[in-house]
Amino acid sequence: MTGTPAWRQSFVILFAVGLASCDRQAASGSPASPEAAPPPTASVHEIMTARIVPATNALWEAAAGTDVTDAKWIELRGQADKVVEAANLLMLDGLNVVAPGQTLTDENSQGGLSATDMQAHLDAHHQQFAQMSGQLRDAGQQMLRAVEAKNMEALQSGGDALYTTCESCHQAFWYPNQKSAGGTQ
Repeated sequence: MTGTPAWRQSFVILFAVGLASCDRQAASGSPASPEAAPPPTASVHEIMTARIVPATNALWEAAAGTDVTDAKWIELRGQADKVVEAANLLMLDGLNVVAPGQTLTDENSQGGLSATDMQAHLDAHHQQFAQMSGQLRDAGQQMLRAVEAKNMEALQSGGDALYTTCESCHQAFWYPNQKSAGGTQ
């Protein structure tokens, strides 16, 4: 490759190496394996208190109002996105309910579980928890679409769906022993 610029020589060599590794992968019949996802670092409680609660409160507050400025719509888009992404985190396998050595602020409240009991419940019913987290993500996406459309009616409807989703998960995982308003479990 006499007279060829050094960058072009480097490119040709890198391209050839890349082709060779693709060819080796095709011959083995197995796709390149991505690195395993790192384990989650945040607990369910941390995801809820630091991300979901502030975001949903901001969305519900806006949905209860009537006048949303352009700047507020921009802020709400970020809040709806936080709900969606936090819900994605909740679907990860291996989440701890609380960080090691921590307790829940309302641990053992009437109808609630201790962090230890909740962890056992979450581990035993992870598929259900992941499904409910998916419903939270869907409700967050509904809010995101409402915000992007600057549609107050859709924001209010999405807020209702978000609330119902949150309450059903809390009833199943946070307060499974809490009596309903009718006095039955």
